[in-house]
Amino acid sequence: MAASLPENEDARLKALDEYAILDTLPEKAYDDITRLASHIVGTPIALITLVDRDRQWFKSKIGLEVSQTPREQAFCAHAILNPTDVMVVTDARDDERFSANPLVTGEPYIRFYAGAPLNTPTGEALGTLCVIDRVPRQLQPNQIEMLEVLARDIVTQLELRRSFRSLNQANEEIEAKNRIMAREIEMAVQLQNALLPERFPSIECLKLSVAYNPVSGAGGDFYDVIRFSDSIVGFVQVDVSGHGVAAAMIGAMFKMAFQSFARAVPSPAGLLATINDQLFRLLPDSEFLTAFYAVMDTESLDLVYCNGGHPAPLLYRKQTHQIEELSTGGPLVGAFPEMVYEEGTVKLNRGDALLVYTDGITEAQGGNSPYEFYGEGRLRHVFLEGLVRMEVLPNIMEDLCRFRDASSFDDDVTLLLASVT
Repeated sequence: MAASLPENEDARLKALDEYAILDTLPEKAYDDITRLASHIVGTPIALITLVDRDRQWFKSKIGLEVSQTPREQAFCAHAILNPTDVMVVTDARDDERFSANPLVTGEPYIRFYAGAPLNTPTGEALGTLCVIDRVPRQLQPNQIEMLEVLARDIVTQLELRRSFRSLNQANEEIEAKNRIMAREIEMAVQLQNALLPERFPSIECLKLSVAYNPVSGAGGDFYDVIRFSDSIVGFVQVDVSGHGVAAAMIGAMFKMAFQSFARAVPSPAGLLATINDQLFRLLPDSEFLTAFYAVMDTESLDLVYCNGGHPAPLLYRKQTHQIEELSTGGPLVGAFPEMVYEEGTVKLNRGDALLVYTDGITEAQGGNSPYEFYGEGRLRHVFLEGLVRMEVLPNIMEDLCRFRDASSFDDDVTLLLASVT
């Protein structure tokens, strides 16, 4: 008998998709839990199952060779209907839900089943930690309790360990470098250089260029480019509050999160919301960053973007010689939990140019007057002037140095230019 669908099936499937765990390779952390469950209950079969739309898939398995079964045959599809309790079937032959099930009448000849639901913090049951035997049996109360404990541990792995495994490794490497390096600034420079892309990919119809000037060798600005396909490319610019090692560490955290989630969360607004929630849990109080993230289709020339508290990039339209601002988005990233971000879409044309910049430019103060800021108005003017001269970024950096009457800056300065060719 196939199980009915949970009342929250849409939300449950959405949560399952967001974990991006389906069809991933085996991982020791999950396999250890499965072995422990098998040992505690004394069954030859133990599984970590995730109930997908039409199948149940095994993230970890002991005692079975197959990696999935149809959902209509899944005991676990019944277990998730009551996420608060461990479902125990002492003899499947005596249970009308399962007596005619092919998994009971044929291999692996299931008789005993116990499944502890894997419940997310928001209440969706993704699947179960289950133990199976080929003979009828009973469970002791302490065994049921241990299955529940292990199920919670699996959810913890889903929430934290897998999503931020690479991020935690980066943090450990940073901490190790801090302990062994005598000079903090040298370590920050090495880290910053490792974060930035060595070169931009060659992309038809799109030319990317950058000007980057950290205030002390390493700073809080960060940029990256990710190519999703031959025609789809994403680029991001980030400005972390502060400078030096602390800012570089936060930049590393953002990069790990960006690279971990960018392919799983194609929406720019969704990606910034995901990274915001993760960084909010990890960043110290008063630490935050601004970010502008855009995904461009170089065939249709559609640009989808989200601005997370970042200075609004300037979009030059060749046909009208006008400049537009790309401001749609949301608040600072990492400062507040559960923020909602909006998404903007613009159609680009040949000859258009997008200038993404950090506030180290517009908030730079003049050498002659400490109360005069470079400002957006001057940036717009020099941007247009640079387009005429075909040297946008050098033109802006040279003018900024003239304005300050100095070659050094008080804040990190980054310019990212995306030109449609």
